[in-house]
Amino acid sequence: MRLPLLLAASVLATAAEPAKPASDQPLALKAKVQAATVLYRSQILPPLDHPVGEAIAIGGKSMPARTTAKGALEVDVAGDGKFKSFTKPGPLSLTLEKDKPNGKPGEKSKLPISLWLDKGADGAWTWRNATRITVWFGPDAVDLVDADGDGSWNGAGTDGLCWSGQEWVWPLPAADEPWCTPGAAIASFAIGPWGEEPKATGRALATVLPDTLPMLRNLNLARARLGLPARPEDPALSAPLHKHCAYMVGTGVLAHPEDAGKPGYTVEGHESGMNSILSKGVPPENVPDNMIATFYHRIDCVRPGTLGFGLGSQGGFCGIDGRRSLSKTAGQWPILVPVPDQTEVPTAFITEMPDPIPGDKSAGFPITAYFDAEAVLKKGVLTVVGGPGQKPGTVVDCYTFDSKAGGEVTHNRYQKVVALIAKEPLAVGATYEVAMEVEVGGKPWSRTWRFLCGAKKR
Repeated sequence: MRLPLLLAASVLATAAEPAKPASDQPLALKAKVQAATVLYRSQILPPLDHPVGEAIAIGGKSMPARTTAKGALEVDVAGDGKFKSFTKPGPLSLTLEKDKPNGKPGEKSKLPISLWLDKGADGAWTWRNATRITVWFGPDAVDLVDADGDGSWNGAGTDGLCWSGQEWVWPLPAADEPWCTPGAAIASFAIGPWGEEPKATGRALATVLPDTLPMLRNLNLARARLGLPARPEDPALSAPLHKHCAYMVGTGVLAHPEDAGKPGYTVEGHESGMNSILSKGVPPENVPDNMIATFYHRIDCVRPGTLGFGLGSQGGFCGIDGRRSLSKTAGQWPILVPVPDQTEVPTAFITEMPDPIPGDKSAGFPITAYFDAEAVLKKGVLTVVGGPGQKPGTVVDCYTFDSKAGGEVTHNRYQKVVALIAKEPLAVGATYEVAMEVEVGGKPWSRTWRFLCGAKKR
């Protein structure tokens, strides 16, 4: 797959010489336990809200709970038989305790935290740990979230992490799993269950070719907003992609395969070209947003299991290899783009090849749901909620895509995607509601969510 000429190609200076990657060093960290300011969400982890049942159990503490005939929740916080009543959603303060390391027998460490109690439309109560641990990596901060509600914040793969200021968390990386803050590539990270003794190694975020660093930054910013892990460059993937970009500069043609009879051909460059998404005439910093505004190219930017990206840029040709360094973690689907309640969503589709909507050069930003099995869209509706000049309740005419119909069906099946693309660009300042009913591997799945379109800010 390839992008056509999106912007007028410019003659660029010869690409900078590849830089030698810096070595990883111990990083200075600090951590602080504090109240969460948002109700975090996740596309990848199980729900962060837990059913109350007959008790709320967290960090070795079990608090009996019951629901009254009138629907109020009563919780015995102190374990003394006295119940505190809750009639509406709100916080519950408590203190966790554990044996103090190197302390005297019976000596306890104590940690005040807050839970958030919520009541669903069906009257059922849920709870979540509404306390975060913020860790600073120099000027960058990330939030750790006790996603599984066990009273600790360091469960790799079960607890959550996000860049501070974001709402969507991804699974806390394993100790030696590569990931990124906005300005640092983290090679290893370990922390105690309550934020004790944080340790990390890493280096300033960089890429082998300086031209591709803005591409990596913006790619990870887009992923962070979608609740997907921020990942560093994988130099082993970038090296052959540099060769493929140089080959395309020599031929002047945007193409995935390399012709063995032409100058600049290499086996590794050919393989990289066949496994990368490519563009021509687009500034490197704009490539991620342009790719995410396509339909078929999007997946290589938003694949949840990517561990590292190959990046290339030379002479107006750019590429991203996001499919050859993958984790084998299951349970990371579905992935929605845009996410529920996302703001600043672009309004328009970016033309690509293969073209999912041949002949239509003016359409809306694709709305996609990716699964772990072939999916059939039983019902897909996009409706205007409101906005300047918009009539609430208007149903938007859309192209539809799934494993049986729409666009290039073989690509739909390979990507395990269902999608809606409005036949006209979406409106700036408008809120939309999308409702999907899907059959995934023979099982029903449905979701309704909203998003707001607007000019994207950085």
